[in-house]
Amino acid sequence: MKIKRSTRNAIILAVVLLLTISVLGMVTQGFQKWKPGDVKENVISKITKERNPDNLIDEITLEDGKDVTSDVSYKVDKYGRVTLNGTASDTSSVVYATVELEPGTYYLTGDDARSSNKTAYLAIFDGENTIVKRADMGAFTVSSTATYTVRIVVFEDGVISNFQIAPVLSASEDTPFFAEK
Repeated sequence: MKIKRSTRNAIILAVVLLLTISVLGMVTQGFQKWKPGDVKENVISKITKERNPDNLIDEITLEDGKDVTSDVSYKVDKYGRVTLNGTASDTSSVVYATVELEPGTYYLTGDDARSSNKTAYLAIFDGENTIVKRADMGAFTVSSTATYTVRIVVFEDGVISNFQIAPVLSASEDTPFFAEK
């Protein structure tokens, strides 16, 4: 069986390219095991130097782990972003941070754009564990100094895969970014 010269040349070129890539990969150790999240984390750490100083959330109390009520795991990176994974066996909420707010108008942002009412969301709760406002749903007003909790809420049967939350609580509508620019 005869192969056209142009087809044969294309096959030879493809084989040579594959061999070259393989040799370069072995020489530079480019084929080490890595995860796509490693690349994203490296890119994020180069882009973001520090959390936004206008973020009123000073101390994050949520730690890596699995919520025993919902069976969803939480991974908190060094900047305070949270990645959720798992299928929620029950509806629950975990405290991300506790803040004391003085009278004024505030904004809570940071939900993943893929958020829906059937998976998870970020919200602020008052001292009686009543939801005050969901993130990215406009401003809320505080009439007297009080303690509030920023919580991540997951819903029963919600399938959550690499759901990211980067909470920002601000007194200004103009500071929605989690990290400094």
